[in-house]
Amino acid sequence: MKYPIFLFCLFVVFSCRKEPIGPPAEKETMLFVLRDMMLIESYISLLKEEDRDSVKTELSKDLLSNYGWNESQLKDFKMYLSNNPEVSLEMHDEVRTEIKKLEAEL
Repeated sequence: MKYPIFLFCLFVVFSCRKEPIGPPAEKETMLFVLRDMMLIESYISLLKEEDRDSVKTELSKDLLSNYGWNESQLKDFKMYLSNNPEVSLEMHDEVRTEIKKLEAEL
């Protein structure tokens, strides 16, 4: 009786292990996508509450089509960032630096 329970526990432990998700695209592409996502969120925050959802949907479709991505790839990208906080922090810092440079040029 002990062995089936032990085997079941081993099965559950090893079957629930998640494999690390690798980067869904090249770093440069991910930086561009992240930059555009941040700019979209910034723009949407300036809109009236009733306009936000429709504008966000349209801009998200444009974002995906600009990079040839689909919803699944965007979801994988977000999952990659959430599973790799050090990479996410580094990429966000790079994007913020780029946006600050662009603001200074205006």
